[in-house]
Amino acid sequence: MSRGRLLVTGAAGRVGSHLVPGLRELGWAVEATDRTDGAGIVSADCHDVARMSELARGCRGIVHLAGSPGFMTDWADLAHANIDGTLAMLEAARLSGVPRFVHASSIHTVGGHDVRAAFTPDLCDLPSGLYGVTKIASEALVRAYTLKCALTGIAVRICTHAEAPRNARELKTWLAPADLVALVDRALLADIAGFRRIWGISANDRATVNDPAAREIGYAPRFNAETHARRLEKAGVDTSGVGQWHTLGGRQTDEFELPQAFRQS
Repeated sequence: MSRGRLLVTGAAGRVGSHLVPGLRELGWAVEATDRTDGAGIVSADCHDVARMSELARGCRGIVHLAGSPGFMTDWADLAHANIDGTLAMLEAARLSGVPRFVHASSIHTVGGHDVRAAFTPDLCDLPSGLYGVTKIASEALVRAYTLKCALTGIAVRICTHAEAPRNARELKTWLAPADLVALVDRALLADIAGFRRIWGISANDRATVNDPAAREIGYAPRFNAETHARRLEKAGVDTSGVGQWHTLGGRQTDEFELPQAFRQS
């Protein structure tokens, strides 16, 4: 049975290439968009409000994945991709009357915290770098729009989305692709209003998660990173502690540098 029409941006990306087929299997009629052409993908720029409004008309929801993940990217490019792009898509949602907006946020909003930190509602923002800053700003835009128009907004703070965990840190932060599909599906269908922020993480033994918003929408992850621990150990990966990375943001936190123009000489 069809769940309705759905517009997804960034459909050709790493997350979108897993999410779109999964949502279609659940019965969503997905209008998949990206800046690049591809099989089953409509070429469209998320900054083009008129074009995206046209594509979104009649949709039950928008899943906004498009953006720049590059933590070494120039600030202007990051802000344009992740902040301006989100604002444009929120305007498209408002103009086309779409009632629900699911936004792909990131663990890098809190990436500066110690890797042993618990995922709770009161874990304060501490971005890994400028990428995390843009995701905090885009979350704020979603929240503002839920106050000003008939829109329900859900920001999913996606942790380590990968086919399988690759190191000790990811044994805590892993988000299985199938769990993300289930999470987005519940975010689109749940009987809620206003703004919610949800941790995008699987049921990992090494993660302490207290997420009332996830429980509210009925998200119940099925996968556990610990099932991959033995494989990693056999491959010579040290899984006994926190591993190479000591923050939730991992490499992004450790390698973050201020843009050249902002450094003191």
